[in-house]
Amino acid sequence: MVDMLQVLEGAAYVGFIAGAIFAVMELRDMSRDRKLELMQRMNDVWCTPTFEEATIKLMRSDFKTLQEAEEKIPVVMLKLVADYFDHAASLARYGFIDKKLMADVLAYETCYDKMKPWIDGWEELVGYGRYEDFRWMANEERERRLATDKVSLHGKGG
Repeated sequence: MVDMLQVLEGAAYVGFIAGAIFAVMELRDMSRDRKLELMQRMNDVWCTPTFEEATIKLMRSDFKTLQEAEEKIPVVMLKLVADYFDHAASLARYGFIDKKLMADVLAYETCYDKMKPWIDGWEELVGYGRYEDFRWMANEERERRLATDKVSLHGKGG
């Protein structure tokens, strides 16, 4: 005869395991939802007229120094773009947002290379390392692009 206590103990173990599996699934869904909400909030900034105007002015300008940059583009717009890219890169660096997704969505390498003269000058004014995550993400994107280019070259009979 089956001992009722053993049956209840087995049912408790099964219930515990099912509960743990359910909890893990819920935590994964919550994490995905949190990341989606964060991306939507970031999109709220990308799609503002102010941010769009700042990025358009930046990409259409050519400058070699902080002074030249600030003659062509208001400093507030330069800071807006640099701060945004830096903060978004920080989220990727610490794993809150997928690094590859951020590199696919924002052109870090292009934007950093364009802003480098201004960033270098600004960091001299306020302290070096201010845009370290922006720099890091641009370098990550550059390395990824170079690795992809290298694979493409070798893959085409090289």
